[in-house]
Amino acid sequence: MKKILIIVLAILVIGGVAWALMLGSNSDDQPNTAENTERVMPLYAYTWTWQESRFNGGSTTVPQDPSQFTLQFDADAGSFSSTTDCNNVMGNIMTGDGSLEFSSMAMTKMACPDGTLEQEYVDTLDVVNGYEIYSEDELTVLSLKQENGEMIFYGTAR
Repeated sequence: MKKILIIVLAILVIGGVAWALMLGSNSDDQPNTAENTERVMPLYAYTWTWQESRFNGGSTTVPQDPSQFTLQFDADAGSFSSTTDCNNVMGNIMTGDGSLEFSSMAMTKMACPDGTLEQEYVDTLDVVNGYEIYSEDELTVLSLKQENGEMIFYGTAR
C-alpha cells in the first residue's frame, strides 16, 4: 500500500512539473522551437541601419546618410528606440510569427532642417505589419513589411 501511494504521489509531482513547464514555456504564445528562436532573436541582437524604402509601383526613398537612421529593439521591455536625421523616436512593439507592430510612439521635438526624411521614416514605421530577416551578400538584412512596400535595414551585431 505504501509503495502504491509513493508511486501515485511521484506521478502527480512529475505531472504537475510538466504542466507548469508547458504553461510557462513562452510568454508570447509562440512555440519554443529552434526555428522560432532563430527567427525572433536576431531582431533584438542587432542595431539596424535604414538603407531604403521600396514602395509598390517602383518608387524608393534613400537616406542621404543611413548612419543617422538607426533602430534597436529591446526584448525584455517589448520596446524600440530609433534615431533619425533630426530626432529620436521610441515606443512599444508587438511581435508574432513574422508580424511586427509599432505602437505608443513618442519623439523628441527638435526643429528639423529642410530635406529631413524623419517624418516619412516615422510614418512608414507606423504602418509596418511584419518583418523578415535574411542574409544577402554577407549582410544581415531586416525587411519591415507594410501594405504598400518595405523598409530595408542592415544589421550590425551589438
